[in-house]
Amino acid sequence: MAVVDAEERPRGKSRPPAALIALIERFDPDVIDVPSGSARVRLTVVNEGEWDAVISAGAIDLKPASRSQPDALLSADAATWEGIARDVRGGMVAFRESRLRVRQNLHLGVGFLAATSGIADERRLRFTSVDTRLCRISTLSGGEGNPVIC
Repeated sequence: MAVVDAEERPRGKSRPPAALIALIERFDPDVIDVPSGSARVRLTVVNEGEWDAVISAGAIDLKPASRSQPDALLSADAATWEGIARDVRGGMVAFRESRLRVRQNLHLGVGFLAATSGIADERRLRFTSVDTRLCRISTLSGGEGNPVIC
């Protein structure tokens, strides 16, 4: 765990819950696309606190939430985070049931969940982006078989 610098003001407990630590420990930088090279994903455990997963140069660090604006915000209660740490597929169920909220940058928020899923086979979700003449397009790929574009 990194030392909190003077510009960061912790909000909530200083030690993150075991579920968040488990997610960070299995971070796979090859799964997530961070177009700017770094990102701050705020992880809120309702009624317990907030922590920032800071992604930079292919690494991740979990820190107490700072005053800096996060790029993405994921929020759930402790039981939901524990379920996601046990089986990330439970995150999609929690999202559909409004127990997990993803706000601001959906590409980074869902990419964070995929990158911390612990799923290592080639069928896992992978996020990238493609630059076009007009804009950057976020892409998601996963599964097996013939490609399908939606």
